[in-house]
Amino acid sequence: MIVYVNAAGCHLSCRHCAVNGCLPTGRFYSLDELRAIAGEWGPIGPYFEVTAHPDFPEIMDRQIVGDDCNILGTTGFGLAEGADCIAVFNRLRELGYDRIFSTLHGLEKKHDWFVRRKGAFERLLKTSRKAAEAGFGIIWSVFLDRQNLEDIPQLQVLGKQEVGLSALYLEVPRHRVSRRMVMYEKLRPRLGDVKKLLEGMDPETWTGWLKDRPLEDLTEFAWLNAWKKEPYSDEFMGRRDPKSWPAPPRFDEIIYIHENRQVFLDPQLGELILLGKLSDGKAEIIRRIQHVPAPPFSDISPEEAKLPKDDSDLLHPHGHSVRCKAVSTAVYGNRTSRK
Repeated sequence: MIVYVNAAGCHLSCRHCAVNGCLPTGRFYSLDELRAIAGEWGPIGPYFEVTAHPDFPEIMDRQIVGDDCNILGTTGFGLAEGADCIAVFNRLRELGYDRIFSTLHGLEKKHDWFVRRKGAFERLLKTSRKAAEAGFGIIWSVFLDRQNLEDIPQLQVLGKQEVGLSALYLEVPRHRVSRRMVMYEKLRPRLGDVKKLLEGMDPETWTGWLKDRPLEDLTEFAWLNAWKKEPYSDEFMGRRDPKSWPAPPRFDEIIYIHENRQVFLDPQLGELILLGKLSDGKAEIIRRIQHVPAPPFSDISPEEAKLPKDDSDLLHPHGHSVRCKAVSTAVYGNRTSRK
């Protein structure tokens, strides 16, 4: 089971964010509360921007987040302007972190537009510089879209010059059922454009799952055909979505604990499902998971999928992304097609 807790909020509203990160930021859960939640539920993932919490970096203590990761993901919100960043980075190192991970969406103009926050790119760049100076490794991941492809070569050069970036992770978002992802689909990149970009780049200077198989196998059209051939393949079922409803007690679902102390099941094939209040306790919440109804259209078949024909050459990381898009189209209507 993966448990996310909205511990601090988010200062961005990224156009691809299926979990609806947005303002405000602040102390939604105190450090002691986070320790108590982790004590009952096990290791948690603090949402959204951990550096916005007044008790950062202590909220990243291993007793709260577990021992599985040595990489800190951040937009740089609480680090870019921090007066005592050396002390913060030293403490992060004591906690077992040695790398900083950030997601970009192009150079300054396009990045700031995508995340809906002026100054976001400069803040991220400033944080990357400070982290590099403190001896941390810097990882940049770029989500490709139809508007930022021309920025990628220059962004790579900037990363090398400014923070010693050795490689760039290139990817495209997976679709999951949400209103914000429906709107993002108008930005999902096309096969031909991505292929042209990657053919012009040195393959040794970028990495990511786009290298795993031919790009032609990753189009919406190709995934839909594969889904028709093997509709019950794990490729289309989703690693964290229950394979049957009511959900069996496998305890590998995703739980989201809201800032208002409500607890939700977070299925990829549907919107959040309210399970109760945090005060109801883990045992009772787990019991309720086994009785929640399936999200609307989650049993959609590939033959029933009404994917926009104009989207057939859009790229997806896996088949489950296309299945989720088919559900979104059924739930919200055909608003995912290009304009």
